[in-house]
Amino acid sequence: VVHEQEGCRGLLQRFNMAKEVKSVVVATMAAARKSIQDEEDSDRKLRSQFGTRWTRATSESLNGMLKSEVAEVEKNLALASTADATVETKIEDNREMLDML
Repeated sequence: VVHEQEGCRGLLQRFNMAKEVKSVVVATMAAARKSIQDEEDSDRKLRSQFGTRWTRATSESLNGMLKSEVAEVEKNLALASTADATVETKIEDNREMLDML
């Protein structure tokens, strides 16, 4: 199967494409975390400015689930990075054998 799909070179290309996609996801999650934090900062500022007239629930309490989900995705991305490093090492260490398949 490896030979039919351009051997080790094809495998590495697909692996690198997956790493690029992961980079986009990491950047997206960082942007999401920053947006949540910016919104909470804005809420605190407006709450301070308007005092008791600012009656909505705190952003921090409303964003709890979002922050948990972002943290979970970031944790999974960190685990994926470790796995990716292992796979990449194994591919490189076995490149000659994979090229023969």
